[in-house]
Amino acid sequence: MTEFMLLVVGSVLVVWGFRRRNKRIKLLENGVTTEGVVVSIERSQSSSDDGVYTYRPVVKFPIGDNEFVTKSPELYTNPCPYKEGETIKVIYDRNDVDTFSLNDGPTVFAEIVIFGLGVVFLIIAAIILMVNH
Repeated sequence: MTEFMLLVVGSVLVVWGFRRRNKRIKLLENGVTTEGVVVSIERSQSSSDDGVYTYRPVVKFPIGDNEFVTKSPELYTNPCPYKEGETIKVIYDRNDVDTFSLNDGPTVFAEIVIFGLGVVFLIIAAIILMVNH
């Protein structure tokens, strides 16, 4: 049963990390790169009501002459690697500003960690399956 859970969680993490990376790479190839400013930090309490909070930046960035949008990435973290007023790189799809990604160290690191954890879970599941069979 443990190996099944590790396989499922590992597979989900590998696919999610790979998709996030591919989205960012596609935006790098075809999108618009600009600088945004963290205008605030959103806080969200975990669903288990255990007093644990996660955070994500709210970023304001230009999409044209004197035109700005304010967006938040999908991923919440704890702790938040950003501070209000911080300037960060943003890449967005010129045809759909809802398709955007932060292009900085913490975001790239998160993609690597998510993918890496998935690979580790898959390896552990494979070892358990080989030992048990």
